[in-house]
Amino acid sequence: MVERMSDPRNFLAWVRLGLLGVCLLCLHTVAQAGGLMGLLGKSVQTSTSAAARAGFRQITRQEAIALSAGVGAAGVMFVEADGNKVMLSMLHGSSETLMAASDDVARLGPLAAKTSTPYTISQEHALALGDKIAHLAQSGPVYILDKAAGPMRLIVRTEGTQKVYYRELRPGMVTPLAGVITEDMIKALDTPVISENIRVVSMYPSTDTGLQRAIAQAAGPNLDIATNLEKSMLEGHGLDIFKDKTLVVVGPVDLQALDAMAADMGIAVFHAGLITDFGVSRNISMALKAKTRGEMLAALSQDTDLVISAESMELFSKSRHIDADAITYKDFIAHPTPLIHAFMPKTPATWSDIFENIKIMYIFGGAGFILTWMTHRRAIHEVIAYKPIPMDAGWKSMSMLRWVLREVLFVTLSPIFMLIVYVAILIGAWGKNGMILESLWIIVYLIGFLALWILGFFNNDIKTFLTDQ
Repeated sequence: MVERMSDPRNFLAWVRLGLLGVCLLCLHTVAQAGGLMGLLGKSVQTSTSAAARAGFRQITRQEAIALSAGVGAAGVMFVEADGNKVMLSMLHGSSETLMAASDDVARLGPLAAKTSTPYTISQEHALALGDKIAHLAQSGPVYILDKAAGPMRLIVRTEGTQKVYYRELRPGMVTPLAGVITEDMIKALDTPVISENIRVVSMYPSTDTGLQRAIAQAAGPNLDIATNLEKSMLEGHGLDIFKDKTLVVVGPVDLQALDAMAADMGIAVFHAGLITDFGVSRNISMALKAKTRGEMLAALSQDTDLVISAESMELFSKSRHIDADAITYKDFIAHPTPLIHAFMPKTPATWSDIFENIKIMYIFGGAGFILTWMTHRRAIHEVIAYKPIPMDAGWKSMSMLRWVLREVLFVTLSPIFMLIVYVAILIGAWGKNGMILESLWIIVYLIGFLALWILGFFNNDIKTFLTDQ
């Protein structure tokens, strides 16, 4: 009935067209969210732009309670902020007990200390508490709940005269309390590395023998001579010699050019700036023992917490690089130390990514398929009609098998074919839907016929069937 959409008098046709527009709008929304699960399972990332601008990820109370179990403690003290009132609830397994509620956080702190349980709180509520959250941190560990990263330990530091709050993204790696942590970042940090595939390159002058010796001792067989990298960068050969490797570069280098070549080859690059002899020896040794890219990044930050800014988090999905500051906390006063830079290419698509994309195709193709059911049925009946074949006389179940096969093909392929019909509708071919569907089923029929023709060389019954056709 969609073929009559060209007639403006057909009210139902225009209703279907409106529904189709809604489906396409939803498809665009899902694509922007990074997949169906990104839309349905991560509500804050797509449901509220105000939350993103405020620097936090909204999660529901039920999600926060579920994430609290990731702390690993027998019980946790779940914290909620409702206006000026702060409420503490004890979570133990599936049970929840309200312990206290007060507008004075300082009075609530000792309660968790007596029960020896950690606090858990959503990022949104932690930001709402402001500096009051420091009172909780004084009486016990506080974990900030995030859907992408899970529970993260709150770290309170004093920088100058102000308190600054961080979340421990990974051991040795923190990010400010405000800011959205993306799944893309988490996936990149958790990407495994193979120590045998790590190559260490020193870009320091060869005259600095002490530093070169320390780098060589730390890198061992993973050391690569700098001339290989310099030649590739100067002559524009790219990083072919480092294909499938993880590159660790120490010393001065053109990071922009290095990132561009790394992107072309799809390799990960880690760069550490000015470092001491002792520091490079220890940090490279630790980096070579890392199991993930995140561990490598933290290993290169010396004796400090590596701070990834909220801006770096936000830009990572597009730039694929991280510029992070390593901060030394000495007497609670921040001292900046050398910059750590990393370029992390996207990892190849996994089976879960492929299935997610297929799911999206079926949902939105299926929506149009339901609206145009009869058109699809007529198309397949025109092309793949049910007819008895000689094999039926000797094998009665073959007729049922053929019918089942046709219906399986119909249900499986029709939603995908509907995506092609969407394109036809968008370019104005309103009345060509039936013809398009018949053409697609003819292609399927010819492919099946060709497959049977090939099998006919090995089976006489199939050969007889093809001859009768």
